[in-house]
Amino acid sequence: MTENEPLPMTERETFTTLNESIPRTSSSTHDSASLSGDEEIPLDKARLTMLLVSGKRQVFDFDPSTTIDAVKSYILEHWPQDWADRQPPSLKNIEFVYLGKFLDNNSKLKDNGLVGGHSTIIHLVIRQYIKKMDDDRKSVESTLRCKCCVIL
Repeated sequence: MTENEPLPMTERETFTTLNESIPRTSSSTHDSASLSGDEEIPLDKARLTMLLVSGKRQVFDFDPSTTIDAVKSYILEHWPQDWADRQPPSLKNIEFVYLGKFLDNNSKLKDNGLVGGHSTIIHLVIRQYIKKMDDDRKSVESTLRCKCCVIL
């Protein structure tokens, strides 16, 4: 069997069973109880599973009317112990990616389709740099242009 061939059904079932047995902890309650897939999510809470590039996950519950900026602040204040090696220096270094797009800090969870009663995976990206302002980009572009004038 090559690497690109799909797993036979028996191996797929075993793999799925192994993944479902991994316990997940909820940071919003700060306990180590495992969350089963059968646990109901309150209709007034959006359950967000934050996923790092390393594959580490953490579950948080938020009100759907919470802004993305407030979610970032909460996560930075309650940074999980097992993520200690990846803690960003500030909020400006944290980005959320959902359905292939970066979430705007001023938008609310519900504006991005993250409604109550549902569980969603959000990719948490930690940037090592701070984005430059548009003015900085324009000044760099203007210095890179040729300032010569050719008269024929």
